[in-house]
Amino acid sequence: MIHSQQTPQELFWSAWQQQQMPRLYPSFSLGNYCADFAHPDTRTILEITRLAPDTLRDQVKRAGWQIVSLPEREIITNVQGAVKRIANLLANKAVYLQKKSETAPRLQAVSVPSPLPPSLSQPLADPLLAPMTATKSPSAQVPPPPLPILRPTTKQTVSPFMTTKQTVSPLMTTKQASSIRPCPRCGAPLRKPELPCPSCQDQPSSTTKSVSAIAWARTLMQRDDWVVIDTETTGLTRDDEIVEIAIVGSKGQILVDTLIRPLQRIPLEASAVHHIYDADVKGAPTFAQLWPQIAPHFEGLVLAYNAQFDIRLLRQTLGQSALALPSLMTHDCIMKRYASYQKDCYGSGQPRQSLKHACTHFGIKPGVHRALGDTIAAWEVVKKLSELA
Repeated sequence: MIHSQQTPQELFWSAWQQQQMPRLYPSFSLGNYCADFAHPDTRTILEITRLAPDTLRDQVKRAGWQIVSLPEREIITNVQGAVKRIANLLANKAVYLQKKSETAPRLQAVSVPSPLPPSLSQPLADPLLAPMTATKSPSAQVPPPPLPILRPTTKQTVSPFMTTKQTVSPLMTTKQASSIRPCPRCGAPLRKPELPCPSCQDQPSSTTKSVSAIAWARTLMQRDDWVVIDTETTGLTRDDEIVEIAIVGSKGQILVDTLIRPLQRIPLEASAVHHIYDADVKGAPTFAQLWPQIAPHFEGLVLAYNAQFDIRLLRQTLGQSALALPSLMTHDCIMKRYASYQKDCYGSGQPRQSLKHACTHFGIKPGVHRALGDTIAAWEVVKKLSELA
């Protein structure tokens, strides 16, 4: 086999078929989202080449599917190891779902017509993988039709499961329904309109304009249900992972400061920035091993400087081990709040202000591109904002 003549998808599929592995469906379609591979029994998607936008991927996740990242680098360098990892992941998840179904209360099934065309409810053939999917067993199990996935639009989007008046599920109580409001950007229902939309992560503009960054910081300093995090990673792409994480509590106390052993090697260009090398993480725990200990810190409000990046890296690192962030977690971006303060106070300011810029402005000792130093500096920015007149 000449690896250079095969795409990562073909290489993985060939290795998968050579062994007795669970059935996978190549080029599996969920509405407008097309997965590289899918395992419908456990509602798991394997994503090798990421093409879909975050909003569409979030809709897939809300429909009950787990997106697991399968880096191209891992397939090319150790395809058998990648096959074994995914097989173990699917087996463990199947056992977990089986136990969960045995202990779950029995509910009467309700038939709801799918709003998707029939052509979008079945796996689509990929020309590159057509020879691999041409032969199918007559007894092959037909995957269940996916839950509806709605495309984000500039207008309010109404799900077939929701009323047109309130955009809420008919299964909710009247009290619950009264607190739901649609996101003005994508139409997703918002239980807490003052927080970022869970679908498109759009910051609530009305709240940002009416509540200054100073008032926001003052309110935070009176609460104790939030943390600040920072991460160092193997890079910036959708295949990269976290190699160090630090968490600081609402009072500035250090809760977590640890290195993490990634599934891939740390590129030298990343090590040149944060000075973390493969030898440093050799004895460190993997993120899957560490997660049970740190997960409780993510059940409330999580702040980060450039939160969009840190939350994305958290999600994709967890996804590689079939794990996910707690559903109760919300997050906010200190960088956006600081940029808002700059604009309100000085009449100008860029939407992206570096942590170094904020530290210089407030006279804070900046970090040195390590997780703990940057986390403490970010917490100090919040504190300084809260102390302004």
